This record gives sequence, structure tokens and C-alpha cells, in this order.
Amino acid sequence: MTMPAPQSVGRILAIFRALANHEGGMTLTALAQHLAAPKTSLVGLLNGLIAGGYLVREESSYRIGQEMFLLATQIVGNMRLPELISPSLDRLMAETGETALAGQLAPDEQTLVYFAKSESTHPVRYTAPVGKREELYSTAMGKLLLAYMEPERQKRYLNGRRLHSFTDKTLSDATALLNQLREIRASGVSQTIDERVVGASAVAIAVTRKDGGLLFGLGLAGPTERMITAREAHIKALKHERAVLERLIGTYRQ
Repeated sequence: MTMPAPQSVGRILAIFRALANHEGGMTLTALAQHLAAPKTSLVGLLNGLIAGGYLVREESSYRIGQEMFLLATQIVGNMRLPELISPSLDRLMAETGETALAGQLAPDEQTLVYFAKSESTHPVRYTAPVGKREELYSTAMGKLLLAYMEPERQKRYLNGRRLHSFTDKTLSDATALLNQLREIRASGVSQTIDERVVGASAVAIAVTRKDGGLLFGLGLAGPTERMITAREAHIKALKHERAVLERLIGTYRQ
């Protein structure tokens, strides 16, 4: 039988969660109100955390201290990227019902590779095994990765390449594709409808480092009818999880 954690443990974690969402810190009164806890029950916990360097007190406000930042850095830094983003993919799949995917450029920069996923439980769903490679120019994730390439790398990719039409929706004209890539980079959203496989569509956005460099693409894929109907909700969900991930990326070592 699992025993419940002592109340003090829950309160300490709640303190860290509250302060993590208040960059400017919080007063004792604000913390007590936020946690619905008596000030007297918090003072001892706060003083102990300050003594350990996990919190600092500046005037009347409490903020997260250096020791907590170092601990968080060690925890996140020791995680592999698929492990780091797995909870976000699971939340995306649960919220949207569609397959959630993360992808990067393959080493040859000619295809994309999916390195993590959370597959939909719908009977009719999009399936892509981890490690699967797909074309860049005909997939939402691939176009996103192309859009974040420097212009010279885009040109090298397209130079002499025959853009095969997988369906009648595939964009197979290089000039039109370059124009679309500029639009994707400007909007931050890449979407394909029936371009690779009739009946399958996807949407993807970029997860970037603090310097703006692309780390990977985050996307959803599923049957076209469902994907079109829920497009705006899907983009909203993706952007929410991107924000969650980008708060972690600052401490991630690639």
C-alpha cells in the first residue's frame, strides 16, 4: 500500500511550483494565499529552503535560489531528448486524440526522422514508427525543418532534385515550395493536407533554443477530416506544449 507523502513535502513542492511561475518572486502573504496555507506553517519551510540555498529572500519577496537552479539543470541535463519531451507528446495525444510526433533532420539533411511519438488510440489514426524517415518537401514536419534551413542549404537540397508528386496535392514546383517555406518561417506553422498520402494530414511547429536555433519539430498527424476540423485547437495545443518544452530547453545539453 502506497503511503501519502507528508504534508510538508507537498507544501515544499507547491512553493517551488508557485515561485517558478512568478519571475519577480512572491511575498509570504502572496504565497500563503496562493497555497491556501497559514503563514505560520510556511515560515519554517521557507527558512529551511533559504538556509540550503534553494530559495533567496530579497526584501519581502522569496525567489528560487541558485541551488535549485543547479539541481534542475542536473536533472534535465541528464535526460535524453526523447525522455524530456515524452510527457508533452502524451499530453498532446490525450488532448487532441491524434498522433503526436517529434522530428529532426536526418544526418544527411535529405530526409526527416521521427525520434519520439505518442500514438493515437483512435481505430483510424496516423502511424509512424520511431526512426521512420520521410521526405522533407511533402510533409508538414519536413517543410518546417526546411523552412528553418539557411537559404543556401535550402538551395543545395533542391538543386537537381525531382519533386515527385505523391498525390495531386503534393507541391512539386521548387519556386512555389520556396515561397511556401518563407510563409512557414514567418507564421511558425507548417501544415500539409493529403500531400504525402491521401486522407492523411498534419500540422507542425518549431521548438527552438533561446538563440532562436531550431532544436526539433513538434507535430500532430491524423485523418484529414479530423485534422482540418480541429486545426486551430491543434495549433493552440502545440504552442502550449512548445512553451512548456522551451522552458526546459535552456538547461538541456544536446
